[in-house]
Amino acid sequence: MLLVGSGSNGGDALHAGAKLARRGAQVTAILLQPDRAHPGGLAALRRARGRVQECGTRKPAIKRADVVIDGILGIGGKGDLRGAAAKAAAVAADRLTVAVDLPSGVDADTGQVGDTHIRADATVTFGALKPGLVSGAGAQQAGEVRLVDIGLAKTLPETTIHVLEEGDVAGLLPQPTAADDKYTRGVAGIIAGSAAIPRCWSAVHRIGAVRRLRNGALSRPGQDEVRARYPDVVAHPDARPHEVQVQSWAVGLRSGDRRRPRWRCSRTR
Repeated sequence: MLLVGSGSNGGDALHAGAKLARRGAQVTAILLQPDRAHPGGLAALRRARGRVQECGTRKPAIKRADVVIDGILGIGGKGDLRGAAAKAAAVAADRLTVAVDLPSGVDADTGQVGDTHIRADATVTFGALKPGLVSGAGAQQAGEVRLVDIGLAKTLPETTIHVLEEGDVAGLLPQPTAADDKYTRGVAGIIAGSAAIPRCWSAVHRIGAVRRLRNGALSRPGQDEVRARYPDVVAHPDARPHEVQVQSWAVGLRSGDRRRPRWRCSRTR
């Protein structure tokens, strides 16, 4: 299912739909502004035997769609979606959604979103990353972002937006050698009761050394249980965060425990 607005963004959605139709998919395009639909994209979809439906003429087929392609607004779109676009976005919220360039209703420059917008599971963007895809609330609405080269590198200035991914971070981490010990590999701190230790431990078990501060009152049996299960953890039951040298913190509460840690970790040494 294609949600097609005016201009090139809607044209991209129509061309994507045409390719899917040629591969055997049943594709229906809902034209939100029929008189302003991209002529070339519309012709390509019809040649591929895709269906075209003007918004409001019949019962929207979007409710039966397996995948929705959002081509309502492009990078020039501002503010909330309105009218037919807002209704389409509400139905699309329950479907797997792929956005063209950026989710409709997300500001391309700031990532700001209004009350009515598209929440995408994936966004295929072109030329360069848009700031709104990686900052502000827009980063949570874009889903998985794929940057696709469409030959604009020669005409666009060099991009200054870079997003660290898992492979980038892994390349920055030093590899331990035989000369390293558990402290030179890094020290993590845990602030948690004994019931939350397993979850915190899964997040920091690759760190060289782990220091633990208690969260609130912890009985002596609870302390002994932690020491017995995790003998390599250095316990500091009476210390405060600023008194312990660590590079990162993991904070955990028991399931259903609404108490907050007694300390605020403002900085580490």
